[in-house]
Amino acid sequence: MLVEKKIGKYTVREAGMREAVRKIRMMEQAAEYAGDDAELKTTLAIYPHVFGCVIPHVSVDEFLELKETEIDTLYLAALELNPHWFALPDQEKKTDQQLSESTNG
Repeated sequence: MLVEKKIGKYTVREAGMREAVRKIRMMEQAAEYAGDDAELKTTLAIYPHVFGCVIPHVSVDEFLELKETEIDTLYLAALELNPHWFALPDQEKKTDQQLSESTNG
């Protein structure tokens, strides 16, 4: 059962496969929406990571209209429930690394 956290009219969920797919789609939508606008790209960078696991769904336009404090509160809940979505690539646990071989002395 997925863990959820209610924040005002929003529900932040622990990510399952549907949320992961939604996050990927939102990343694509945000990139298309921003086009070549570097400032907007930076502004929208957090959007899929937070709102990919939030119900009701929030469009890019709705996201841009939210208060910073609302986004911060939802960000903290999303981070708590889905820390793997916010890990930097060099901090992620690598599961495909080979185990080192032991030597007999």
